[in-house]
Amino acid sequence: MKILNVCDSPAWDSSAYQALHMAARLCKLGHEAAVLCPKGSRLAEECGKLKVPALPLGLKARLGF
Repeated sequence: MKILNVCDSPAWDSSAYQALHMAARLCKLGHEAAVLCPKGSRLAEECGKLKVPALPLGLKARLGF
């Protein structure tokens, strides 16, 4: 199953933590999971540490393109 977690907050808060660890757990279970987050945020850095794909959240993604 393909799963995309979206977290548009640049802060390291409970929603960012939950998105990261849910994606990491789903990757371990064999699913394709990624996190859509602001580029350069702490969430993007933590995704790299846990080997979870982090996709940049730009203006096009915010508008739905």
